[in-house]
Amino acid sequence: MINRYSDIRNMSVTLYDLNGIHAAYIDLRIDRSTLPDGVYAYDVREGEYYIGSVEDHVLVNHSGTIFTKEPLPMLHPEESVYIYLDDDDEPWSNLDTVHKVTLEDFVNDSYEIRS
Repeated sequence: MINRYSDIRNMSVTLYDLNGIHAAYIDLRIDRSTLPDGVYAYDVREGEYYIGSVEDHVLVNHSGTIFTKEPLPMLHPEESVYIYLDDDDEPWSNLDTVHKVTLEDFVNDSYEIRS
């Protein structure tokens, strides 16, 4: 099922730091045409021999969607992959937030990272 932004904007997301870019993850597909301006969406492919990869569009082994407020750099253009999520050379980490964060909180920068 492909969801509209208006249907999932109040759902909780997990925040990550992907190479210095804050990102929100949700385990759903999204209709990108319904996203607000300035929000980018990337699909996450579940891997067999690695945690996963961040790509433009994933049809098989789709495990969720990552949202960012700026475009991600393409780190593996030969494979159309932005980031391999278990590659030590490409750091990613979970961001510890003070409160639960919704997708709308992320879009509006209404969240606080725990120090």
